[in-house]
Amino acid sequence: YGLGKNLSIIKSTTGIISLVASLLLIWILHKKRAVDFPSPTTGCRLLLGMSICDVLFSLSHVTFGAVVPRELSYAVWNAHGNFATCQAFGFMNVLGMFAGLFYNCTLNLYYLAVISFQKSDDYIKRRLEPWLHNAVPMSFGLAVSIVFLVIEGINASNDGDCTIAFTYEPPH
Repeated sequence: YGLGKNLSIIKSTTGIISLVASLLLIWILHKKRAVDFPSPTTGCRLLLGMSICDVLFSLSHVTFGAVVPRELSYAVWNAHGNFATCQAFGFMNVLGMFAGLFYNCTLNLYYLAVISFQKSDDYIKRRLEPWLHNAVPMSFGLAVSIVFLVIEGINASNDGDCTIAFTYEPPH
């Protein structure tokens, strides 16, 4: 119980810091677009998508364990939620985790196309950007999140998170 409480506090605190940093990055991108660019580059849009996914992921961690079902309060510190809150925050966790991971990959592919293959921003915008946004990060992230939600693969952990757990094995 004590280790879970400490992990929950550490995860929630770092989640708050990550949330603030991602929101600040979104605000900077918005201000930069308003001042410098009438139409933002593909790299800025990919960074914006990655930041939005990190906001979702960070929001799933800032609860200090309060979304974990109340029935697990003997094993999980600060458990005040129910099954639905755990599923909702777990869905955000999985979506933010997988879509953010693939946005990071697509941002690397974007820079590979720009630096190594010297592709123009117009070419990237027309040919690659639909794949870099929709086909890879969002489609895969949503597909994985929905699958885990349907198979009830999102469950509470001892450290106050609701995340991927293939079987529901409460500590009781």
